[in-house]
Amino acid sequence: MKLRFERWVRKSLSLAQAIGLNGQWYQRRELVFCAYRDESGFLHWGELATLESVHPESLSIAIAALEQFIAAHPYLDMPDIDSQVTADPFVAMQELSSANAMGLSSVRSCIQQIYWSYWYRYTHDGGRGRRLSLRQVGLLQLADSDLERQVASYADRGYRTVKVKIGRLSYIDEIRSLNKLCLSKCDLKLRLDANAALSPQELTRYCQALRELPVEFVEEPFQTESQWNEWQDSWPLARDESLWDRSWEPNQLRGFYLVYKPARMGIKALWQWIHSGMIAPESIILSSCYESGLANLYYLQLAEYLGLSADHGFGTYQYLSEDVLESPLFTAAGEQECSLYFDDWELKL
Repeated sequence: MKLRFERWVRKSLSLAQAIGLNGQWYQRRELVFCAYRDESGFLHWGELATLESVHPESLSIAIAALEQFIAAHPYLDMPDIDSQVTADPFVAMQELSSANAMGLSSVRSCIQQIYWSYWYRYTHDGGRGRRLSLRQVGLLQLADSDLERQVASYADRGYRTVKVKIGRLSYIDEIRSLNKLCLSKCDLKLRLDANAALSPQELTRYCQALRELPVEFVEEPFQTESQWNEWQDSWPLARDESLWDRSWEPNQLRGFYLVYKPARMGIKALWQWIHSGMIAPESIILSSCYESGLANLYYLQLAEYLGLSADHGFGTYQYLSEDVLESPLFTAAGEQECSLYFDDWELKL
């Protein structure tokens, strides 16, 4: 089976509220969608979703690279789907590894989504008629004087986990605010995100001061790998940005939670890590980067198929006030069930 390039489209989606990135504020999300058509006439789309602080390349550079890729690969070879279905959606991508454009993480992610779309459609009947559900994590704002109200709101809506960023305010203020939380009474777990702002010694102080809280893990606390190796306390750690731009050997990631951004790392690496036994599915937390419903749909499909049972970080999707899906993913952070749902899909592209 071969897919033939059809077209690419640039879309500007309005945001419900401005987002601040690297000192700039944005009212719209600029995205690119690339489609290849299969022999049955179905279009398989990939999303190019560059984001400052996540991707080193700009959108204009990524578009130029995507055009180079398309010129070099007007057709994409796909695995044969028959009674003996291939277990690897990306097995036919080997020939693309030398393509220069594939060196850009945003382009690589976009093309991998096309391969995933083809594989999932012909192994799961396109997902039509399926209801996909994903648990989300709630975000607490320490600067908000009414933390108790935030906690109660998440608990009332069925959340199991909340997250708070640390290392931004003074240590004393953060400890005082966090120790006021009655998370155990609400049956909520807590994730701390330090954004590489702490040393091992500073994190030890937090650990000692917050012993009574149900901390699940601390996300990306350190700047250097030597600091990661130095950590000896009982609190589990989660890698995020430190996953990027390096090769990982078996056993190196065991013992960590992984906050995995498919927009930055693609979905192929995660598939391979799990299927090789390199990481456990329950240690994976998917994290969105203001992608559209199309990319988030692929992540939902991936999470269901791989059995990713943790509470995930899909809150950025709620910032979009419009979408490319005719029937947008339900994301009122799940006012009833704090889940993302998807029943049927058509694209406004």
